[in-house]
Amino acid sequence: MSDEAPNSRREFDLWVASHMKEHDLHHREHELAARADEKASSELDRRLQGMNEFREALREAQTHYLTIERFEREHRMLVDRVDANTERLNRELSEEHTVTAKQEATQQLIEKLSSSNRWMVALLITSGLTLISLALHVLNVY
Repeated sequence: MSDEAPNSRREFDLWVASHMKEHDLHHREHELAARADEKASSELDRRLQGMNEFREALREAQTHYLTIERFEREHRMLVDRVDANTERLNRELSEEHTVTAKQEATQQLIEKLSSSNRWMVALLITSGLTLISLALHVLNVY
């Protein structure tokens, strides 16, 4: 019987030690799970913060975008301005061409008149010399 008591006590001590170890492991498992939850929560918060910053950046960028209606309205205004300027320039070029054509015609007429005058002067000189020569011949001065 004396063998049973120490054996029994020993078994009890082993059981208590085993139970305490199991309890410590279980407690450690809870601590690790809590730490893992804390890390996961922290990581989720960090990711959500990043997503919120990205969303805010998109919202900010969106304020600088043109709406289709505004683009079409402003594009139409630019097209109208370009068309008006093109028409004005075409009118001015047409008027300038008309003025240039008139100036060219006037210049050509002046050139014709000046070349005709040269011929007329030459004709007058020739006629004058012929008349002087005829007069001298008639007067027998020759």
